Amino acid sequence: MGKADFGITSIGHWHSAYQVMDLSSYTYFISIRNLVPKPRLLSRWELPILAFSIPLWLVTFFSMFYSWLALVLAQNGSTKNAWLNIWRIMMAQPAKLESSWRSQFVLLGPVVTGLVINAAYSAGLSSVFTIPNYEKSIDTVEDLLDSGLEWAAPDIAWVYSIRLAKSVKHMRLVDKFRLLTPSELKARGENQSIALSIEILPSECLAIGGGDNITTDILSYYQLLTEDLFFGISTVVAQKNSPYVAKLSQRILRLNAAGLVRAWDSQVSLKYQDMKVKMAVKYSRNLVPPTTAPLNLVAIGGIFLILVAGIGVSSLVFLVELVQGRKRQRHLLKGRP
Repeated sequence: MGKADFGITSIGHWHSAYQVMDLSSYTYFISIRNLVPKPRLLSRWELPILAFSIPLWLVTFFSMFYSWLALVLAQNGSTKNAWLNIWRIMMAQPAKLESSWRSQFVLLGPVVTGLVINAAYSAGLSSVFTIPNYEKSIDTVEDLLDSGLEWAAPDIAWVYSIRLAKSVKHMRLVDKFRLLTPSELKARGENQSIALSIEILPSECLAIGGGDNITTDILSYYQLLTEDLFFGISTVVAQKNSPYVAKLSQRILRLNAAGLVRAWDSQVSLKYQDMKVKMAVKYSRNLVPPTTAPLNLVAIGGIFLILVAGIGVSSLVFLVELVQGRKRQRHLLKGRP
């Protein structure tokens, strides 16, 4: 303290700074946003499930249960082959018809329902196999908080403006903030496991937390949030009780009114800003139209996983039944005279 009359910094109207320094009127507004990972392709094993929405899956299972219940009632309360017949019909397999006319009449409903469901599922499965499906996009601050993704910067000053805020949103943002070195930010940015901080000035001059470590290769996997985390202002600081602050504030306001501060900011941005980085951030949300792709082994991997899981479960059930059957047979043999 006392080595300079003024300090032109990126300090806002912070209570901690005001306790030891005087602050001028604002020089310019600062917008704090996040660069978040772009939606990635969903895992291929999930695709067989995505053919139906959750409500449609619930309706399908409810119709199966309702059909099973009706078939049990038609069989006078007997559950013999009831659930197996319903599964066979839903899987477009031949069912074992009962001699009772009531049972045959009840099975007509599941047959028609199964045909409709199979046709709808086939169409849905074809679409999800050929058109890429992506994760939910993080567009707003609420999306960021709901995703559980952390955000980071190399300096704690990034959250000075909101660390004492009482709103739930700002408190959650502070809780999700992580202090990382530029090298750590680069490593986690390459893995797309962190949201990057970015400071945007009125002339669109950018300051990315991590500096030159955040390259265009990393930014190609990121997109800008559609709204600010919060905004702040930048001031000139002076010694406490400085007699020059009032005149300095008047001069700053006149420069802002004349548009000179913004013009100087634009000139600095054009001269020193990496335009590739700036363009990568500015056009990060440009939509890429979905493309179709031919089916391959990777695309149908989920089907084979279901097949392998089904064979494994059925084999395990078969072995259990085999062991139980042999135990029962031995018990019967011991009981004979």
